[in-house]
Amino acid sequence: MLVIGSGASGSQLPRKLLRAGRRVYLSARPDSRLPRRYRGRDLIWWLSAMGIDQTPAEQRDPSRLLP
Repeated sequence: MLVIGSGASGSQLPRKLLRAGRRVYLSARPDSRLPRRYRGRDLIWWLSAMGIDQTPAEQRDPSRLLP
């Protein structure tokens, strides 16, 4: 099965198909979004812990958060 796109459903569908024993190919462009979970914690927890949720919107450029 070919899944195109890595949005919410594009990330969930391949996992379910793999668990069902299907061969899956995921086609997606490079993405700079932050992962939803990291080291067992939700992204929102990390944003709060780093104080980013208190940063004004115009200063929240995603490229400033990624190495």
